[in-house]
Amino acid sequence: GQPAVLSYSFEAKIEPALAKLQARLELSASSLRRLVLLYPAVLGYSYDANLAPKLQYLQEALELSPNELRAKVLMMPALLGYSLERRYRPRVALCRAHDKPLSAVLS
Repeated sequence: GQPAVLSYSFEAKIEPALAKLQARLELSASSLRRLVLLYPAVLGYSYDANLAPKLQYLQEALELSPNELRAKVLMMPALLGYSLERRYRPRVALCRAHDKPLSAVLS
């Protein structure tokens, strides 16, 4: 079969999500294009249900500035695909419980 993203309406689903992601991370058009080329799965993610909560949590929990968050995502776009509940929250809790640097959450 074809990838699910091919059945999405670009104007109705993908374009608004990419516009929100671009605004949230303050990405240039070329940076957004690079992110999508490196991690095309992002085209299938809901901004409001998936990306926004994940970005907010990572920025707050890891105490990242907007520039730091943007740099991390651009360096490793697959960070957008990891589960907030099954990966990020447990790793933050483990780092805090064992006095480990929170930077380990993204590795």
